[in-house]
Amino acid sequence: MDITAKRDEETTGERARRRMRTLQEKQAMVLEALQPGSSVAAVARKHGVNANLLFGWLRLHRSGLLSEQRHGKPPPLLPVKIATPTLTPTEPAATRGEGKRTRRPTD
Repeated sequence: MDITAKRDEETTGERARRRMRTLQEKQAMVLEALQPGSSVAAVARKHGVNANLLFGWLRLHRSGLLSEQRHGKPPPLLPVKIATPTLTPTEPAATRGEGKRTRRPTD
């Protein structure tokens, strides 16, 4: 949590909600941070995000994981059919000797 969020929480008593950035916002910040002479920390501060978050987006961008193709439609759900299991005991518990306890004779 950054200092601004702590101050807001102290004054209002509520914690600020996390903002979900769109893919276009992330890409714009990444491209701005990739400009020669720009500082990642300054770009992050300008847009109100944590610098570590922007560094993470840069890492995703460099590995090709921050693109439209990766953030497209979610994969379709597959149909699932739930069947009740059919368990049948092979022999009754009494004949297997399970569940029976015998006492030792006391001297």
